[in-house]
Amino acid sequence: MLEAAAERLGLDLRASYLIGNHPSDVGAALAAGATPLFVTTGRAAGRRPLVGAAAFPSLAAAAGAVLQGTKEPGPPRP
Repeated sequence: MLEAAAERLGLDLRASYLIGNHPSDVGAALAAGATPLFVTTGRAAGRRPLVGAAAFPSLAAAAGAVLQGTKEPGPPRP
């Protein structure tokens, strides 16, 4: 599904991020060649970070990392 959408929209999956809070989100990103970012809220609350994915405490923190061009959580924002 990701590959079909990328082809239709002209996206480069290797230059893309997929943010999710379920192990299958990380698996989908890795299978498609995208960078997975794992958010440890919602379904993922209390789960350990997954191998192959940077973990973030919130969607805002993961989005901030994408905007800053890093894969690591930054300092919390007020």
